[in-house]
Amino acid sequence: MNGEDSKRGQTLFVVDDDPAIRRALFRLARAMGYGAETYGSAEEFLADPPSTDAKPGCILLDVSLPGLSGPELHKQLREDGWDVPVIYVTAHDDPITRATIEQTDAAATFAKPIEVAALLDMIGDVFERSNRVESNEIPEPAGRGTDMGTD
Repeated sequence: MNGEDSKRGQTLFVVDDDPAIRRALFRLARAMGYGAETYGSAEEFLADPPSTDAKPGCILLDVSLPGLSGPELHKQLREDGWDVPVIYVTAHDDPITRATIEQTDAAATFAKPIEVAALLDMIGDVFERSNRVESNEIPEPAGRGTDMGTD
């Protein structure tokens, strides 16, 4: 992906097993001026991980994936030294899923169907915060957020 045609070289990495969601999020990210790369599974992502050395990234990660789950991928990435922010999306807004996500350092969580405007705002906030952290303007990582609704 050519970083010159995306906002400040920022790329959204979408990991979701639903091809329609991957396609829609790819198009949305590109329409907003971000780079976008998509993966159908955690294993696909791990088999050919993108380099984040030259460009800041954000992973939009489905919680429920075939094989390795989203939180398992997240854990693996942290163990491998990736500090790229993660935003979760899930179709399962239940206490077990919430508890699993709360054990991670996710920047935010969105329930499907995704509220697009809120997601775009969060992606923009995550990228802005990442840029400030990289330029040493603020030392702390992205904070937690949620758009999971109430039971």
